[in-house]
Amino acid sequence: GIAIDRHGRMGLVANRDGKSISVLAIDGARVEVRATIPMTDSVVSVAIAPDGKRALAAKFAAHKVAVLDIGPDGAVSYSGRDLPVGLFPWTVTITPDGNRAFVSNIGANAASDGNAKTVSVIDLGLAPPRVIQHVSVGDAPEGISISPNGQLAAVTILQGSYDAPRGSWFRNEVGLATVLRLDAAGASVAQSVPVGGFPEGIAFSSDNRFVYVGNFSTSSLSILELDADGRVRGQSTMPLAGPAASLRIGSR
Repeated sequence: GIAIDRHGRMGLVANRDGKSISVLAIDGARVEVRATIPMTDSVVSVAIAPDGKRALAAKFAAHKVAVLDIGPDGAVSYSGRDLPVGLFPWTVTITPDGNRAFVSNIGANAASDGNAKTVSVIDLGLAPPRVIQHVSVGDAPEGISISPNGQLAAVTILQGSYDAPRGSWFRNEVGLATVLRLDAAGASVAQSVPVGGFPEGIAFSSDNRFVYVGNFSTSSLSILELDADGRVRGQSTMPLAGPAASLRIGSR
């Protein structure tokens, strides 16, 4: 996992095997490692708050999300505070206003097993920040993205497409994209729709109208058109040259 601050001057890299966070100083085409922060556990995803004062890192094997502090000079420190989320947190992301964070808990040691898993909701506006909700979303949520207006979230659900043995009871040929509605109380499921096989990366368009899903095993891009309530009103598929393992929107 990697995150870059809004000013494009600092990056954070989650080092899974190194059990650390690398802090990058970015100056145009020049990038250098400024510091390495020990995290005591494997970290797989990292997100920087919009105000640049805090970051979150998913501690996969510890089933927690770590809170990092970022000083005015860009110095990053691990606060030692870990928030208990679901089993095997995989992706963490923060809303555009910085008030909430969402964590996909993939479960089953990063593989489908037929059981429902969760997305955890963290309230960053509370002192101290804490987990306020777990939303059931299906078997093995992986990617998660927040709409630019902060009203929706979209999650990829693997549900045994590609990672489950053929013939197993929880095998499916395709995964799902699940849309969540976000409000002051937390999050709720708006709709889930089938996409391609083993969907991983997911992202919103800058106008909040479309969700793009990268399907690894079917080498395709699913394009979902949403209404304001997060319901899917149109869907198309674009073939890709190879498996899609990650997805970002350039304008964001």
